[in-house]
Amino acid sequence: MAGKKLFLFFYIQFFLLGLGGSIFGPLIPILADGFKVNLDTIGSTLSLSAFGLLLASLFSGILSEISGKRNIFTLGSILFTVSFLGLYFSSHFIYFTLSYIVFGISWGMVAVNSTSIISDAFHLNRSKIIIRLNTGFLLAVFTSILSSCHKFDRKLS
Repeated sequence: MAGKKLFLFFYIQFFLLGLGGSIFGPLIPILADGFKVNLDTIGSTLSLSAFGLLLASLFSGILSEISGKRNIFTLGSILFTVSFLGLYFSSHFIYFTLSYIVFGISWGMVAVNSTSIISDAFHLNRSKIIIRLNTGFLLAVFTSILSSCHKFDRKLS
């Protein structure tokens, strides 16, 4: 029973990561217009998230060995929430950029540590559980794509 609750918790986390990671892509023209920057600049900013993800993926494993997987996961979840609030309330382009880099870092911290915690908790079906966990991420990406296509179709009509 505790394993199912743990899996559900991390499944929701991966769903939120997928939703957060894919929701800004379709908004590139709107963000560029809102911040008064060209499309290349806003696209480069969104690519910085991948740099933050890389850094967190490389170093969160080392940090989790020092201070514990739960602590780093909690820190990543807090940074995830703060970065979302920063993205929502950013009125200047530099705040948006910093929030998106922090989002990438938190994404890596949450993804690496939650996968590690799940693999420690489920010894028998470890690979099957991790694949199911990642379907939460893919479901969110699919949902955000459908949502943006629906909004785009409504705009054309």
